[in-house]
Amino acid sequence: MLRQLSQIILKPASKISILRHAETNYNWPRMRIQGSSTSNHIVVSEKGKQEAISKLSFIKFPDILFCSPLLRCKQTAEHWAGEKFDSIKSKKILIDGLKEINAGDLEHFYVDELQQAPDHQKIWQLWKNDPLHFTQFPNGETLQQFQKRVLSSFSKICKYHIDHPNQDIGVITHGGPIRILKCFLENKDLSHMWDDKVVNLQKLELTPEQITKLIKFFSENDPSNKEVKMFRETQKNKSELFESKSSGIRLGYYDKPYKADHWALHVPTIEDKNFIAILKINGVKIALELNPTDARGYRGIAVLVEDDKAKMGSTFNREYSIEEKLALNTALSVFARAYENYGMIAQISIAGNNSQSIKPDGSVQLGNEKEPSLLHGHIIGRGNPEVAYIGDVTLKGPKAGAEMNLRGDGSDEGNRGKVKWKDEDLEIVAKGLASEVINILKSSAVLRNVEIFSIRANESTKLLSTTSYRKMLGAAALLTAGAFGLFLHRSGGSSESTSIVSAIRSKL
Repeated sequence: MLRQLSQIILKPASKISILRHAETNYNWPRMRIQGSSTSNHIVVSEKGKQEAISKLSFIKFPDILFCSPLLRCKQTAEHWAGEKFDSIKSKKILIDGLKEINAGDLEHFYVDELQQAPDHQKIWQLWKNDPLHFTQFPNGETLQQFQKRVLSSFSKICKYHIDHPNQDIGVITHGGPIRILKCFLENKDLSHMWDDKVVNLQKLELTPEQITKLIKFFSENDPSNKEVKMFRETQKNKSELFESKSSGIRLGYYDKPYKADHWALHVPTIEDKNFIAILKINGVKIALELNPTDARGYRGIAVLVEDDKAKMGSTFNREYSIEEKLALNTALSVFARAYENYGMIAQISIAGNNSQSIKPDGSVQLGNEKEPSLLHGHIIGRGNPEVAYIGDVTLKGPKAGAEMNLRGDGSDEGNRGKVKWKDEDLEIVAKGLASEVINILKSSAVLRNVEIFSIRANESTKLLSTTSYRKMLGAAALLTAGAFGLFLHRSGGSSESTSIVSAIRSKL
């Protein structure tokens, strides 16, 4: 049963990844204007094929693929999936709105030959150097027509994503649509269209905020569209449902400042004996440390932190963003894998909600004067309590298969009281887990967003700076393996959390 539980994997939040097609015979060695031509002469080059196989083969093919119908995009999908387009098992949706701009009479021209057609050269120069004054390709599209269809297509993809929340979405398109999208997302006018280079196979992953922005565009445009009406009605119904379920109960947070010496304001550092690491994930810092008050199961905790005491107060008694919760998810995944690599089962748990209270006016308050509401998760190594999984430090705790009582006030063996750490044991386990965190990040091919902000060093590992770590790691995205159930904590934990996090303050 425990082995079955250890194989449960929490699927991370689904995403939308946008990719430019692989290099074509029109990109190199001599550039020709491709536009939205459906000519079968425009194909992915041999170099483009090899680059696509090299860069994409280790990335999971999306559950749903939205693709420009032009051949170069379909061929890119084939090289990614390793099979013919029609044989790809994932759902595939071809969208004309994802095509490159229709360059009309300029399509198939070699760029270095445009000087022989002065009118065409003038239009091309405006398109490349002064988009705001570009009008239209002869017998092709205007910039406004191009922008409208591109944003409409991306916004509908985001709407589809909302309706299919558990499925990863991939989009294969062209450089032009990606530039239009980037300007929109960054609140820039189209004069900035060529500010950033968009190379072949360049990938763009939409954040939750960007998806929301595109959904808003979808809801505010084409009001006669039946899909838009349905979307607005759905949002209205969701709002009414939320209000009826809430029954008017308000949620708030403890808003008084804590004293300067309060445990919650302690900044975790490598000088703390229980310190393992601080991971920085998309700018969010998550500390990994051991619980210094209880050695059972090498108990650990992952918690949102800052590296400046003046900023620590901003990490608790508030609502948390999707990015912060995903960072905790990722940090706990890495932490869990470190335990598993030593032969233990990684159990994630949360102690309770003792900092929650109901005020006289009926509102719910998270956090209090003793303990703030924290974004955190606990982790316990489970296995044979008499075995030393790390160094010569035995695991301790209840026997395999028995429930771990986090308070230590149970009646069965291993739950009758917490076990105090020996200082030397605390450091041995912290160093062992830190070493394994480094090994995980070095060997993983899916942790693109993770940096080591700081980490405990031992005989075989040196403290890594963010810069040297990036050079060592290269590429990575969210770790999806690890046996645990994720508990994203809006409330304040239990009274026990005070002692646990006091060592942290003593960004999974």
